[in-house]
Amino acid sequence: MKEYMYFLKLVDRLKSGVWTKEDESIINDHVSYLSNLKDRKILVFAGRTQTDDENTVGLVLFYANNLEEAEIIMENDPAVSNGIMTGEVVEFSTAIQGQWK
Repeated sequence: MKEYMYFLKLVDRLKSGVWTKEDESIINDHVSYLSNLKDRKILVFAGRTQTDDENTVGLVLFYANNLEEAEIIMENDPAVSNGIMTGEVVEFSTAIQGQWK
């Protein structure tokens, strides 16, 4: 298995902070999807920058067999498949990993 990362960015209409109930439901599904990847030992970590500007990005680090599989994982993320976030996947390689706690 190789490491991959996908970057997530909100679509423009959500950058103003005006969210519908449907948008919020999609985010709940997005979190559930990532939790399921974690339970299946595919997800390494997921999070987002703590900014609210054009530099705001979400990051999902995970394992896949190849780029095609990695793209499918990203495309199946409800935030991407429902069009509230755009995504870009790249191969990743951990060089140094710390242990916390």
